[in-house]
Amino acid sequence: MGAAKAGARPTKASARSVTAPPSHVLRNAVTWSLSVIAGETGEGNPPTGCVGSHQGCPQACARMPTRHASWSLPAVSARCRPSRQWRLLVLLVPLLGVALWALTAGLTARGDLLEVRAAVSDLREAPPETAGELRDRLASAAAAAHRARTALGRPGPSLVARLPYVGQPLAVERDLALLADELLGTATLVAAGLDGLEVGERVDTGAVQRIAAQLREAGEAIGPPSARLRVASLALLPAGTRAEISEIREQLVGLDRRLVDAAGAVSAVAGLLGAEGPRDLVVVLMNNAELRGSGGYAGSFALVRTERGRVSVQPFSDVNEVQDPAADARLVPAPESYASRWGVFLANSTLWKNTLMSADQPTSAGVTCAVVRLAPGAPCDAVVLLDVPVLARLVELSGPLDLGDGRPVAGGELVEALLVEAYAETGGTAGDQAGRRERLRKAADTAVQQLLGRGLDGVETLEVLAEAVRGRHAALWSSLPQEQSALQAAGLAGSVDPHGGDVNLVSVNQMSAGKLDYYVDRSVGLLAVVDGEQAQVTQKVTLTLDAPVGLPPYVLGVRGGRLVELMDIALAPDARDVVLRRDGRLQPVAPVVETGSLRVPVDVDLGDGDSVTFEVSYRVPLEDGAYRLRLLPQPLARDAVLHLAVVAAPGQVLRDGDVRYDGPFDRTRSIVARVR
Repeated sequence: MGAAKAGARPTKASARSVTAPPSHVLRNAVTWSLSVIAGETGEGNPPTGCVGSHQGCPQACARMPTRHASWSLPAVSARCRPSRQWRLLVLLVPLLGVALWALTAGLTARGDLLEVRAAVSDLREAPPETAGELRDRLASAAAAAHRARTALGRPGPSLVARLPYVGQPLAVERDLALLADELLGTATLVAAGLDGLEVGERVDTGAVQRIAAQLREAGEAIGPPSARLRVASLALLPAGTRAEISEIREQLVGLDRRLVDAAGAVSAVAGLLGAEGPRDLVVVLMNNAELRGSGGYAGSFALVRTERGRVSVQPFSDVNEVQDPAADARLVPAPESYASRWGVFLANSTLWKNTLMSADQPTSAGVTCAVVRLAPGAPCDAVVLLDVPVLARLVELSGPLDLGDGRPVAGGELVEALLVEAYAETGGTAGDQAGRRERLRKAADTAVQQLLGRGLDGVETLEVLAEAVRGRHAALWSSLPQEQSALQAAGLAGSVDPHGGDVNLVSVNQMSAGKLDYYVDRSVGLLAVVDGEQAQVTQKVTLTLDAPVGLPPYVLGVRGGRLVELMDIALAPDARDVVLRRDGRLQPVAPVVETGSLRVPVDVDLGDGDSVTFEVSYRVPLEDGAYRLRLLPQPLARDAVLHLAVVAAPGQVLRDGDVRYDGPFDRTRSIVARVR
């Protein structure tokens, strides 16, 4: 539009040009606003283009075509200045640019976060076989997380995320992106550190310590955003997006504490490998055919010396060769609760056979270490508990064993070979049984030598050991308080303390000196009905003895085939109104306290084909409205079956829905249920 003649009254068109800027001016204003926000220009001058000209406007502006005239508000007269609406539009344009920028970044980041979620799900469904594969599969997810973090960390989205209420959705996405980026970046570094790391006669403790440092650094970095996400509201997100973001949040929130715990545990493992100086460990092999609370009877052990990652293992020894007779057994220090429950069985003594009677593996391991210092009189500052199923899994990695008869035994066959065939093929004399025990020790020795000699892939070995720890088939204990605290925090120590919550733990100690536990089918059930103030809980345990005909006397035990056991059913420490039934009939109940929970002890006496069911009902008051439950399997040669249901009381709904599970009781689980 051209300029009006000097002195003439503004035409309607020129008057409209003051209040309604041409489209190219608005377009230029938007472009300028976005370029300034994006940092693409260092100047804050408005875009070119006069909004109109009339008498009193600068001549340069009046003469210059509107599309090319320069706009300088201070130089124009009051009559030439834009209207209030135009000034408001100029103010709103940058805000609109910021909003569009934030919206675009949010949508882009959402897509990247969904890519991260898909990648993590794929890793869970199809775990990598090597550290190199893990690193490669993490690469795309890590790149997506970094893109999301970068996009949401720019000035525009960051500004919007700081706004109260309306900025909350973007703030949630920003923190999720930060967490995902830190976690996946750390996972990539850890995978690179594990790539090429072998478990053998020598372990690179420097690499182990670097992994610990990386985990700790990541855990500390994501602490603040994780804390914000715990309390962040997702109410302003669209329903579909809310569900997706909520799922991602569930995967990520709380990992800061777990990373720090994992760092402490990895550092403790480096210490056990002699990173800071020589260490003396005892590896105890538990025999699941004759149960003890922590797993199985401690039949054999090996002394281990570590120094700067070099591992030296002595041959496994039979406890019968080092134990004292009952009459001469020497007592060792033990926690008061352990001594009061199990001292009558000389568990805390050099009798050796009963050191593992407590279901709490750290307690049993500590007592065992004290026994080793007296019999055989060896140094001990750490204990590794392993059972036959773990040995079998490790053999799957290292290759078949020759048990002395020229027949190679693969890992999947080892449990039955050692816990069934070895007994069935052995006579009942003392010499026969000594030969059987020698066979078990030889299997352990050969497996260990193959493990150390062949150098197994670090990731595969970690997967096997992690699975063993989750199923409580393996545990670590250290005499150094700092190491033990770290192992316990990471769940590697086998603690059964429910930390004030409810607990499902059925632990059996065999009292008939036989090997019939392999033939017991165990079913464990728990039903919890939760409202805002309490949970009504019923635990049920069914044991069925199904032994084959023709078992040798040594397997049948001193009761001629009757299985006599002492069984504990653990409950919440504040359980109220406890009622016990045996096959539906009321029984007297006298709970005892051990390792942070109540225990209901019951006597079991089964003949072949017999079955018995115990049912314990009680209520748990909920101080903060949350029902917390730990489910802890006793490590068996054959897994028990678990039937679990945590549901809301009639007329109420649990915040995260009912929890139901029917399947193998093969690992520990933790549940938190709240009424909505």
